[in-house]
This record gives sequence, C-alpha cells and structure tokens, in this order.
Amino acid sequence: MNWDAMSAMAEIVGSAGVIITLIYLVIQIRANTNAMTRTEAREVQANCMTAYYAVANDRELSDIIVRGTKAMNDLDDVERYRFDLAVAGYLLPVEQAFAASRSNLYLQDDLAPLKTIVKGILDSPGCKEWWAERKQWFTPTFITMIDGILADESIQGSFMPK
Repeated sequence: MNWDAMSAMAEIVGSAGVIITLIYLVIQIRANTNAMTRTEAREVQANCMTAYYAVANDRELSDIIVRGTKAMNDLDDVERYRFDLAVAGYLLPVEQAFAASRSNLYLQDDLAPLKTIVKGILDSPGCKEWWAERKQWFTPTFITMIDGILADESIQGSFMPK
C-alpha cells in the first residue's frame, strides 16, 4: 500500500471519528435539554406549591384572599399588603414557566393547567382589580400573555370559592 492510499484511509477513519463524535454530542445535548425541561417543571411546581401551602396553612391569610378576591376594598392596609404578596406569589412561578417555555425549557402542554389556574385566580372581581393595578410588577411579555388568557373564553378556571 502506498502513502497516498494510507493517507486516504486515515482521512476516512478521521472523518468517521468526527461524525461519531457529532452524533454522540447531539444525543447528549438532547438528553441534557430533556433533563433541564423536567427540572424546570419541577421547580415551577415546587414554587407553586410553596405559595399554595403558605395560604393553606394560614387561616387568616386564606380569609384575606377569599375576601380580597370578592372585593379588595373590603381589606384594610395590612390585609391589602398581604393580599398583594399572596397573589404575586401565585403568579411569579407562572411567569417563570412562561419564560422557560419561550426557551423550550417548559413544555407547552404543561402550560395548560397553569393557564386554567391563572384564569381562575384573576377572573374574580377583586383579582381583576388587582391585575389592573399591579400588572406592572411583571414583564411586558407576561402581561401580554396574561391579558390573552383573561380574554380567552375557551379557558375556564375556578380557583377561588364563590
């Protein structure tokens, strides 16, 4: 075998090695992206549950939220402050999920229940008023998404007691 043939064989083997390496990298990147997606979903769920448990474990705060969803004017200044923080606490993990979905780190299918929860929370008279006053606490993209959810009559949700 002459040097030209050996050189050609070496190039073929080298090219095959590069192709195998690229295939391996694609597989690893895909696996990493899937793992990051699931991690993001778990983090959003954990943050939502933290907000829910804070209210569920505090009867006074639960009462404030129930009254605030009906009419924010029925709350005194301290109650209003707690109501503001509680509703924001519900929405911040949702904003995190929507932001992650724009980077393909949160599955679109996983957003559907969050949309229902958001509609259920913000569709009450007091929370509609709250959203009109406090939406500036959130990013413009999130505001647009939430306004779209609130306007979408196909999304039905009831989160607060009637």
